[in-house]
Amino acid sequence: MAVVTGYLRTEVELVLSRANLADFFQVIVAGDDVTVSKPKPDPCLLALDILNQQNPGLNLQSSECLVIEDTFAASIPAKLTRMPVVGVAHTYPFHLLQPLANWCVDYLSDLELDRVQNIDQEITS
Repeated sequence: MAVVTGYLRTEVELVLSRANLADFFQVIVAGDDVTVSKPKPDPCLLALDILNQQNPGLNLQSSECLVIEDTFAASIPAKLTRMPVVGVAHTYPFHLLQPLANWCVDYLSDLELDRVQNIDQEITS
């Protein structure tokens, strides 16, 4: 898994460490790692490239990724790369996220793992 954010790397690492989540994320693409940030797709593509470099047999494609996003503007780069998006109505209301996401939830805890595992089938149907 990867974190792609406009926040500084030190901030992201601190939050992940304090939440005991750092071990779950192989890749962090932070605001200080890129010259062009969201809403350009470059950070998303960089994360995908790094994941593939770290896992040579994986050959992960954009459509096989899942972006979890809480802002409508930040959903744009994922859509430009053909990465499916789940909108989480944390920062913005559900109705603003829904048009740019493949599906939306009110809370991250509402994310259905069965649906995540079958996202490629939902996108192509």
